[in-house]
Amino acid sequence: MNTDAAAGYWVANVRFGLHQSTRRWQFSEYLRLDNLANRSYVGSVIVNESSGKFFEPSPGRTEMLMFNAAWRAD
Repeated sequence: MNTDAAAGYWVANVRFGLHQSTRRWQFSEYLRLDNLANRSYVGSVIVNESSGKFFEPSPGRTEMLMFNAAWRAD
């Protein structure tokens, strides 16, 4: 009989972006924030795990900063 259960949860993520362009260049910048409230929750479950460690934690708050530059040859 299964007796373990994972509690429900919610997480909030957000992404901001900017775009600039000139005659030949295009630039983009993005900031992505995942798990804004830094909540602890079960990220995944391992089915049929015999050691009793079948709940894996999720990552905490994560930040990602991205840049992109493109040159147009027309």
